[in-house]
Amino acid sequence: MLIAMVSSMLLVQFYSTFIVGYQLITPPKTINTLEKLLDSDIKMSVENLSYQYDFFRRTKSQEALKLYETKILPNKYGFVNISFGMQLVKRGGYAFHCETSYDTFTDREICELQQVQLYPQRSVHLPMIKGTPLRELFKVNLQLLKESGLLAYHHSRSYIPKPKCNKQSDNHTEQIHLTDVKFAFLLLGVGMAASVAMLLWEFVFVRLQHWWHQHQTPATIPKGFVWLN
Repeated sequence: MLIAMVSSMLLVQFYSTFIVGYQLITPPKTINTLEKLLDSDIKMSVENLSYQYDFFRRTKSQEALKLYETKILPNKYGFVNISFGMQLVKRGGYAFHCETSYDTFTDREICELQQVQLYPQRSVHLPMIKGTPLRELFKVNLQLLKESGLLAYHHSRSYIPKPKCNKQSDNHTEQIHLTDVKFAFLLLGVGMAASVAMLLWEFVFVRLQHWWHQHQTPATIPKGFVWLN
């Protein structure tokens, strides 16, 4: 019983410490590359647009091609509209590639979202005749557009900014599964099994000791025996 009580106290202490620590830290986001997305069990869908098909036909990226062949083509929801794709993401176990999203997410869902870059970053160039005087003109005016904020303004109108994870929200809590604390329950089970085993051993030992005293023949002292000091 003492071992069971100690094991239960250890379980309560471990579980309470785990909950507090898990709520204080940010869960790691391990899927941050195409290779890790390929190795995971997550299914994938793509927004049903014409240039998405063209990208997978023309791309030289082996990771993107393998992603297309293993996760998009075999999937019956490989190419869907953005509304249905966001619903798949909310269900869990799905990755969806799109330009921008108009759906709403809760604070928990925002913190659970992970982002992977599919399209490679490419530099944009202006084709001009060699030695043309317009080169400096375009260079200066593009820099002025950037410094004045017009590029950022039009980008914000065309693309929705990525929502930020608000862990200070009152309704934000991290999910804790039983698999996260299975070691504590395993420790409790071992402690209870050990306590039962020790109880049975003590019971058998007492019974054997009692049986031994009952069947042991008392030693007889012969007549005329004298103890010597």
